[in-house]
Amino acid sequence: DGEGEGESDADDGCLDAVLRDVATPAELAESSKASFPPELIPQVMMRLQHDPYLMAHAEQVLAEVDKAKRYAELRKLPAADKARSDRAAWSTWLGAYRARIARDYEAAAAAGADGHAERMAAMQTTNPRVVLRNYLAQQAIDLAEKDDYSEVNSLLASLLKPYAPVATTAKAAAGDAAMAD
Repeated sequence: DGEGEGESDADDGCLDAVLRDVATPAELAESSKASFPPELIPQVMMRLQHDPYLMAHAEQVLAEVDKAKRYAELRKLPAADKARSDRAAWSTWLGAYRARIARDYEAAAAAGADGHAERMAAMQTTNPRVVLRNYLAQQAIDLAEKDDYSEVNSLLASLLKPYAPVATTAKAAAGDAAMAD
């Protein structure tokens, strides 16, 4: 079945692209690092029961304990195991998403509508084409301080219609790609 193979190839390409950006166990561990070492958890838990100051901050202390436990777990997690788990989870999600899109198209077709056009219209009203970035704002400010308001006007024109499918000026069109990064 040719279509199934094409979908599988497309799914594999999509999965590969997503999985390139997924955090490694070491990166996750670093982001979960608590403010104290995991080996101090038993001492912290004991002090939590006896120290009135810590009891007043029990929620914060317990959150730090959870972070320390997660950090220790992630440090032990083999990268290959996480990669398999990530691929399985993303593959499941992609299959569910593909099924949802198919249902949306079928419902639109049953109602006599163009599913693709409706989906694109919904996306264009939900996902802005233009998102202001600090460095672009700073560039506009720097030029404005030199009495050159062209960049301010260009950014303003784009930001006034963030969902517009086409930029209002050639310069804004070139900047849209940078603003969406």
